[in-house]
Order: sequence, then C-alpha cells, then structure tokens
Amino acid sequence: MRSLPYRPFSYTQGEATLFALFQPRLKSLLRGSLLSLLSFAAGFLLSGFPNSHPSPWIVLPLLTACWGTCETLRCMKRRWDWYHGGVLLLVYTDLMVLMMLLLFLLYPYAHWLTRAA
Repeated sequence: MRSLPYRPFSYTQGEATLFALFQPRLKSLLRGSLLSLLSFAAGFLLSGFPNSHPSPWIVLPLLTACWGTCETLRCMKRRWDWYHGGVLLLVYTDLMVLMMLLLFLLYPYAHWLTRAA
C-alpha cells in the first residue's frame, strides 16, 4: 500500500480568523469586538433604554464587555505601528461600551439626578 505524500495543512486568512474566533488561547480582535458589541446590545435591551428601569441583570453584559476588552488588549503589540493604533482605537471603543453599560446599570438608582421622590 502506498501512502500519500505529506503536505502541511495551512489555513487561508479567512479560515485562520474564524478558527481563532473559537479558540480562547489564540488572540482574536474579532472575538473581543464581538463580545463587547453584543454585550452592549444585550445591556441596551435589558435596560429598556428610553424608559430606563432598574435591572441587576445588566451586570452580566458588563462582565462580558470586560472580558471582550481584555481579549482586545491581548492583541496589543509592544512597538507602535498602524495595527497598534487600530487596536488602541478598538480599546477606546470597548471602554466607551463599558461606560455606557455602567450608566445603564447605575442611572435608574440615581434618584437625586432625576429629582424623583
């Protein structure tokens, strides 16, 4: 029986990105951004935004956004280049998502701001 010649298996760029998305040990900008943005959408829906009401469940999207921010920070390089600048921009976006989720969580409890009795 004759064996097939050995050919190393390699991923294309799209397959490698998709593969890294589901592997927590690999760095992935897409995973960090998706975690943050999906948690913002969940927090937005849980808060019932224009008519904000207290919901302690917003803590879960807040923790997920923290995880997404940590995933994005893992992709940071040591030396500055344009990739590093893009990652920095995504980190600022994640921080804005975190602040918005904190607002959704804490604003309904701040009666001194709304002058409600």
